[in-house]
Amino acid sequence: MKKLTFITTVMLVIFLAIPALANSLQGTKGLIYMPSADTQLEGKYSLGLQIMGNDNESTISLNYGVWENFEVYMTFNFGSGFDNSNVNGGIKARVMYETELQPSLAIGIMGKDLFVVASKTVDYKTNLRGHIGIGTGRFDGLYFGFNKLYNPITITSSDNEFLLPVTNFKLEFYNNQINLGADFHLNEYFVLNLGVINFREFTYGIGYTSLF
Repeated sequence: MKKLTFITTVMLVIFLAIPALANSLQGTKGLIYMPSADTQLEGKYSLGLQIMGNDNESTISLNYGVWENFEVYMTFNFGSGFDNSNVNGGIKARVMYETELQPSLAIGIMGKDLFVVASKTVDYKTNLRGHIGIGTGRFDGLYFGFNKLYNPITITSSDNEFLLPVTNFKLEFYNNQINLGADFHLNEYFVLNLGVINFREFTYGIGYTSLF
């Protein structure tokens, strides 16, 4: 019993120490475009600004944890003019927690589009996590991806020292595209991100998370 309690405590510490995934381009917690089974912490909000380099398009996202395992989110997309503006909103609820044997599971809606997504840590030693989902509309078809967390790394030269922040690398197959990205967690509030959409279009942004 003591051994089980110790293992449970260690696992909780590991999960609490790992930064949550940042907002996806859809507004909900996720990878680049695809959602994950993660939800915003209760009482916290995330505000993000994302720039699509090739199309001169920007996205503002807002995500709020209303209750434990339940988030609401919205995105405001705009191009070179406000005539191209497009506002979307949605909700996501985690209905099953991740355990050693089962993934976490979440269901959500954005506009009229529904999705179901599962997330599971594949390897605790390397912090590798997998995600797979299916849905309708913009979430149509099967999509999947991975993210891998790297702890801070100190790079030292003869006269300089540089600390790379906690970094989350992301890879997804979504809407017949292969997308790559990385989140750089500067501190508990700010995260920078870089991404490549289908090996053709660059995207970059910044996010801020705090208590409401």
